[in-house]
Order: sequence, then structure tokens, then C-alpha cells
Amino acid sequence: MKITRKQLRRIISEAGVSSLEGWALAEMGDYGPDSLGDWSADDYMSYFYELAEDIEMANDRLDDHESTIKWAKLQFPELEKEIEELFSEDGARYMEPVFEAFDDMNDSEHPMASSPVLQGEEASFRVSDVKSEDGEEYRWWIWGNNLNPVPFELEAGGTDRDGKHWTAEEIFQEITGGKVSRFRTPKGLSYD
Repeated sequence: MKITRKQLRRIISEAGVSSLEGWALAEMGDYGPDSLGDWSADDYMSYFYELAEDIEMANDRLDDHESTIKWAKLQFPELEKEIEELFSEDGARYMEPVFEAFDDMNDSEHPMASSPVLQGEEASFRVSDVKSEDGEEYRWWIWGNNLNPVPFELEAGGTDRDGKHWTAEEIFQEITGGKVSRFRTPKGLSYD
């Protein structure tokens, strides 16, 4: 019986996947499913988030779960980036890059750490029209009940986790989708 190269490649590939599945099931032990196909992408990510926490607490090692991670990436390619970030040195990414840059821009001079903006709730803020004072251009970043707007220079900025620098104006435009705010800065509002 002759086997073509294509058939041989398929046989080797199927044997590799089968072997990987066996190793992954062994790695997960009692914490895993009876069959890897029983779990959805969300199930695997829940498992990986718990695993990352165990690794952080030094109760486990990433090396002991390589087959499970490879299998999940193979079955759910859309998870690859999230899995890579989760087990990277910086850990999971909990915010979109634009909100990471906003968080970085938001220093002790502008204390907004508890703002729901940082959870990506774009409806929680508004941005004023551009104002000028002493040659500097500002926008006010307003959130919550609009009683405490905070001014940012348009050229101020922050950096996301990937190292991309965003100006305040780029951050505002990205989050608002380029929409002009209807908010009018109250007369007499100062920068301090």
C-alpha cells in the first residue's frame, strides 16, 4: 500500500494533535474536563486566569501547563494574544491601550484613579471645547456629575503597555470616536 506525502503529513499531524490532547488532559488532571472538546473558549480562559494566579502565588509553574496552552491556542486561535498577555511578564491586559495611556497620563496632579473612565465606560465623561491660556491649549476632562472637571494640555500624554505614546488629544479623540462634546466649560473655571 502506497501513502502519498500529503496523507503522511495528515497522519503525523493528527497523531501530534492526539498526543498534545493527551498531555493537556494529564496536565489539567481533576481540574480539567473529561474531554478537551467539552470546554468553550471562555472555559479555557477562566482556567488560565486561575492558573496565572496560582503561578503568581508560586504554587504552580507555567512549564507544567505547556501542552494545555498549546492545545487551547490551536483550537481557539482568537485567544492566542490574550493567552500570551496573560502569561507575559506584565500579566493580563485589563484595559484597552487607549485607557492604559489615559491612566498613565493621569498622574498625582490629576487624581482620577477611581474614575469609571478607566474601566472603559466612555459614557462617564465628556471633553470640553479647546480653550487657550498663556499660549497653551487645554481641554477639560469631565466625568461623573461634572462638578470637578480636570484640565489637560492637548500635548500632555501617556504611554500604553505596548510603548505607544498618546497625546491627550489623541486619547480624547479615540475614546469619543472623534465626536465634539456639547459640554461648555463654566465661566470662571480655573485650572487649579
